[in-house]
Amino acid sequence: MKARLLDIAAMMAVGYLLALPIVGDPVAALWGCTAPLIDKLLG
Repeated sequence: MKARLLDIAAMMAVGYLLALPIVGDPVAALWGCTAPLIDKLLG
């Protein structure tokens, strides 16, 4: 479970870094990469 969370965190970090130059807004990029994860967790 812990390894899986680390995996997800790593993917989110990579997604955030990739989205940052495209979106140009740190908060929007952060929300963009966390929203799908939150959706998945809430089911």
